[in-house]
Parts: sequence; C-alpha cells; structure tokens
Amino acid sequence: MVTSIGQTVGLILSVCWGFFFSLTYLLIPLALLSVVSAALSMLMIKEPSVVFERQAIALNKPSFFHRILAVPVFFLRVPRLNDFKRVFRNFKYELTRQVPILYFSIFMFYLASGIFNTSLVPSLRANNMSSFLIFLVTTVAMVVQIISFRYAGPYTERKLPVKAAVGGLVLRSLGYGFLGVSLYLVSGVLFLAPVLILYPLAAGFAYSVYYTASNTMVFNTLRGGRQGSSLGVYSALVGVATLLGSLFSGFTSFFLGYSTTFIIAAVCLGFSAWLASLLKHIRSSVDVPN
Repeated sequence: MVTSIGQTVGLILSVCWGFFFSLTYLLIPLALLSVVSAALSMLMIKEPSVVFERQAIALNKPSFFHRILAVPVFFLRVPRLNDFKRVFRNFKYELTRQVPILYFSIFMFYLASGIFNTSLVPSLRANNMSSFLIFLVTTVAMVVQIISFRYAGPYTERKLPVKAAVGGLVLRSLGYGFLGVSLYLVSGVLFLAPVLILYPLAAGFAYSVYYTASNTMVFNTLRGGRQGSSLGVYSALVGVATLLGSLFSGFTSFFLGYSTTFIIAAVCLGFSAWLASLLKHIRSSVDVPN
C-alpha cells in the first residue's frame, strides 16, 4: 500500500507539473526526492541483528506476497541452467505438468505486458496528447489498481486462484484488444476516451486480480526444498519476457503500427489465459494480501 500510494502521489505531481511546466524540468524534483530517499534510508534503516534464512523468507506468506507485490522479481538464488531443466522437464507428464504450464502462462503474461506497456505512451504522444493527459491516464489506472488490490485477495479466495487468474487474463486481453480496435477507428484526442475506460480496467482491476491469483499459485508450488531456485527461475522468466516484449514492441510499432501491436499483446494474453485454464491442481487457499 505504501508503494502504491507513493507511486500515485508521484503521478499526481507529474500531472500538475505537466500542466504548468515543461516536462524537461521534472527531473529536478525527481532528483531531489531521490536524495531525500537515500538520506532517510541511511538514517532510519538499520541492519537486522538476526539473519533470516532464505527458506523462511520464501515460505512466510505475508513477507512473500508483500515482497512480490512491490517488484515482480524475487532472486533468493541466481538460477542455473539445471534449475530451468528441473522446472520444465516434467511438462510432458500429465501429473507433473502443472508447474511448467503455470510458468509458461506467466511468461506469456509478461511478454504481452512488455509489448503493450512499451508502446502505450508513444501511441498517446503520436495522437497529439499532452504530457498532462498522458500522466492523467496513468494516474487514473494506478488509483483503480490501488482500490482493486484492496478486494483482489478476498475475490481470489472465493473464486479460487485458477479461475480468478483466467478471468483477469481474459479481461486484460479484451482491454488490450479493444484499445487496438479503437485506435483503428479514432485518432487524436478522441482516443483519450477509450483509453480512460479500457486502460484502467486492464491495468487496474484485471491486473490486480491476475497478479494476486498467479502469485498465490506460485507460492503454492514452492515445495521440495528448492524454493530459492524455483523463485529464481520465475524471476528470470519475468525479466526475459518483459525484455523480449519491449524489444518486439518497438519493431511492431514501427513497422505495423500501434493498433496491431496492441492486438498482438491481446493475443498473447489470450494464449496465457488458455494455458492458465489447463491448470487443475494448484488450488489450495492461502492468505493473500488485502
């Protein structure tokens, strides 16, 4: 919650700054805030007297979820090639293929996110939207996301993680797809209307539901004494998928246009939803953050 509130306050500052001043000078307050953050860290954060074991961190539900909600990568141990082989070699067996399917689904989710998010702001600029309007779009989506995370945990527990994940993926895919179609139909500032409706729905509500559900399922797979390597594989896949999505997004936006790029991202999310629908055994309920 602290992270989300900080990001939202920063976005509100950016909205106001973009309305009154040039975006170039926004670096000044950002630099000052970074210095303040560094100073507060030096003064207020002390080294713990007790060293926590990596297994205790990975298997403690509140610490796991709050850490993974802040940043979607969690390296307790740098993964080796054998760790990837161990996770994915059971894909061909019916009884042991749930974890590889889950990881493939998550990979496609972050691939789609990299494709869409990289091209969103350039597409808004290409439609002659000011910095004020662009920051406004992001702020509205972040506010919706904060509110949605408040209810995503209870919703996931009632719905079960697999069903909640599939629902979030389908909704996010529809949001991306309709944004791509909308860009075919309207241009200029008129594109702001579908963006303000569809983007908060995809990046706010759908994202919070899927993020909570998918990480619940990831937590439930951390068994067998290899939690660190499993989280390393998960984090590596997230990073690689985001990077590949960003690179791919640049090429598709340049050669095919932003509309096609958004639709490709929607297709990737649809494939991720199909993979998630194949999951059967990762169902146990856990205490997710509200």
